[in-house]
Amino acid sequence: MPITKLVPSTLTVLILTAFSFQAHCETLDFRDSDKQLHLISSYALNTTILVSVPKNMENRRLVAAAATITVGLLKELTDSQFSGSDLAADALGVALSTAVSFTFDF
Repeated sequence: MPITKLVPSTLTVLILTAFSFQAHCETLDFRDSDKQLHLISSYALNTTILVSVPKNMENRRLVAAAATITVGLLKELTDSQFSGSDLAADALGVALSTAVSFTFDF
């Protein structure tokens, strides 16, 4: 798999993570069970989307990442207080899922 196919997904995740930390300054502590749940949930959702769409779909990893981050963003917007670190944990879950999808080609 050429590296050029990984670049759009990676850039999207990095940009969203950077904006999320600027939106609300707080620490990203994975000892917090809420951050763990965000990471695991976004990993699972992104992986589910990736295995559900046809492998020949162009930009499927980018589509899965965008859909997963959108769900995380909508969740944060409905919370009583927006949490940038929750969104960052979501982005990390997406990044891990995307990396695993390249490793195991799914």
